[in-house]
Amino acid sequence: MLMKKKFLLLAAGLLSAMACFAWSESIPKLRIGMNINSLNYWDPGAVIFTDVMTTADFRVDWSDDFTGVPLDTNGYPTQIPYPGQGSKVVRFLINNYYKGRYVVLYDGQGTLKVNAVSSTTMNGKLYIDLTGTGGNVWIDITSSTAGNYIRNIRIVPQQYADGSSYPTFRQDFLDGLKPFHALRFMDWLATNNSTVKTWADRVKKTSRSQMEKGVCLEYCIELCNTLNVDGWFCIPHMADDDFIRRFAGMVKTNLKPGLKAYFEYSNEIWNWMFDQSHWVLENAKNPPANNQYVIDSLTAINPNAADHPEKDAFMISRMFKLLYEVYVTPEERSRMVKVAAVQHGWPDNTRRILLFLKNRGYRIMPDVVSPGGYFNFTQADHDKWNSMNPSQVTPEMILDAVAADYPNNEAKWTDETATYAKQFGVGYVVYEGGQHMQPWQQGEWAYNPAVWAAQIHPRMFDMYLTNFKKHIQPNVNCQLFMAFSYVGIRESRWGSWGHLEKYEDIHPDSVVHHVPKYNALLYCNTPKADSLRAPLFSSASAGGGQFDVTITSPSPGATIYYSLDGKYPFTLKYTSPVRIPANTTIYAIASKTGYVHSSVSKATVVATLYALTVNSGTGSGSYAEGTKVKVTAAAAPAGKIFDKWTGDVQYLKNPDDSINEITMPAKSISITATYKDKPVTPIAIDVEKDEFQLYPNPAGRYVAIHAPAGKTFSLELFDMRGVLLLNRHLLTDEYVLDISSLSQGVYIVRIVSRNETHWLRLVKQ
Repeated sequence: MLMKKKFLLLAAGLLSAMACFAWSESIPKLRIGMNINSLNYWDPGAVIFTDVMTTADFRVDWSDDFTGVPLDTNGYPTQIPYPGQGSKVVRFLINNYYKGRYVVLYDGQGTLKVNAVSSTTMNGKLYIDLTGTGGNVWIDITSSTAGNYIRNIRIVPQQYADGSSYPTFRQDFLDGLKPFHALRFMDWLATNNSTVKTWADRVKKTSRSQMEKGVCLEYCIELCNTLNVDGWFCIPHMADDDFIRRFAGMVKTNLKPGLKAYFEYSNEIWNWMFDQSHWVLENAKNPPANNQYVIDSLTAINPNAADHPEKDAFMISRMFKLLYEVYVTPEERSRMVKVAAVQHGWPDNTRRILLFLKNRGYRIMPDVVSPGGYFNFTQADHDKWNSMNPSQVTPEMILDAVAADYPNNEAKWTDETATYAKQFGVGYVVYEGGQHMQPWQQGEWAYNPAVWAAQIHPRMFDMYLTNFKKHIQPNVNCQLFMAFSYVGIRESRWGSWGHLEKYEDIHPDSVVHHVPKYNALLYCNTPKADSLRAPLFSSASAGGGQFDVTITSPSPGATIYYSLDGKYPFTLKYTSPVRIPANTTIYAIASKTGYVHSSVSKATVVATLYALTVNSGTGSGSYAEGTKVKVTAAAAPAGKIFDKWTGDVQYLKNPDDSINEITMPAKSISITATYKDKPVTPIAIDVEKDEFQLYPNPAGRYVAIHAPAGKTFSLELFDMRGVLLLNRHLLTDEYVLDISSLSQGVYIVRIVSRNETHWLRLVKQ
């Protein structure tokens, strides 16, 4: 029966080092949220809604100019053909990363033509077969009846052909977001370069697409409520006062009680690549803001295109004032978070914005200041790689540069920004963060493949943990880190923003082995209320000082990964008991789709030790059950030779061998080497012959075996039929064998010494 042993369970710790993390400090833990990627017809990450039509991009021929096309309030053409159409075709592209048979449902009368994939009509309904491989797929509206035109188009899986209700979001999209604490909708709301000014301009659920002008606010709120997470909402930069009040009112009314709403004015209003930056800097004049006081207030700060931190701060302050008109009571205001987004790489931008918010504008301070939390390489790195043979630029080289640049760039900016946050008494959150390792200025460089390969290199995980360690330091105390972004293409000069490349990667084996960025988020994210429980250990002796460790998860359906070297991330998948030596430490986590990884379990097999006492020999000590111990008899006294071992000899390999091996039982034992008189032989050995010899030969009661100097040997004695009569192991020097029990006759002696074998003939008188 196997002896059961108990583990000593210890809390696991981690050490954060750049290239190799070992368990001596805790993993950095903080609340992590996620930025949601936008909808489009070309990206696998845009397979979000059940309805493929949400990804539609309408065109006239291949242009987005709808001049002259009669449209309803949701964007559908009210008749096809229309006056002046001529040979032009109204069509819409859809995302072909959806896969399977879908049915095209719509209200009204008309005809549609499917292009680039197969289609069929059954029972008056149009079915299309999407391949899941991407590429352009489009549908032409070849006719649409005036007064009862085609509208409310839905493209849904064929099981909903009867018009039954279907889930808004795909399950795989939801599953990968479940671990996170908040969702930021900057891309969903099409915040950058927005043309929205009034509430009438906004996208609605009934709009012909959720791609062209972004996703409607109702869907943003529905997603938060579905996943029970906080929402982070970006206000369009040109939005008038009425829009902001209505926007905030919809969030306040419809977001679940208990969930918080983060409000941010636009996105990166310091970033010159976006229209919003120029619009604010130029005093909201082009096009003019709907509210004249906005133009007047910005102009009063500086009539020229200057002082943009102060102008940004005014627009933030204005948003806070309007939010307070909607969130009135202390209880209501406890449900929202006022965000002042700032430029990470220019910490003085933070100081100037906070100073303005405190002393000017509407004197409403933010709840949090929010810089980015990215890490990247520098232009010097780019210049170096661009001068090299592309084959010499490796992902390791990219990550080495990022790690070397981090302390003097991003880490320093984080510390400086946090200093201002503390000085002004506001919290610290990150609106976007993670890797920012895109090809320099989004160019087509020969080294780009190395940058893309670095995205999935195991050391990317280490870099994420380095960044998180900085953000949890007490001087920073980041309260929420919004990773950017959820799912996206990796090999793109525009950036490898996705923490996943495809939704299939949310499953544990893919996360652990292929997506280090997302894996790091699951390690470092603070668990939610329904978190996975840490694995449990048990063990059984396997003999020989080895133990079989069984690991189980208290959380049904979880997959367990373990490590024996204390380095993470863990990549060994547990499938059956793990055999380890005594006093070995094993580490394990539980992983499951839709959950943060469990906390780390750490356990060490502590084996019971038993005493071995070797009298007149060596090998005494304390050993675990099953340990094999070498024991050696002490040198024989003068005139004596080794006889045998006595005591607990049943655990010895051969009690008659002076050099022996004992297998420890589950108790303390003792053995004693004994000696006997050395027999006197009447025939002398030929000492000139340095070889194995038997003497006397023929022999009577005793025969001596002489070995060349320094050689150990084993001996076997056979009769003439080949039957083994006795054997002795690890003998040295001159050994005397008692053969009194043998009958008279001829015997064969086999002597093995290292790689040599000697056969000798022995005559017994």
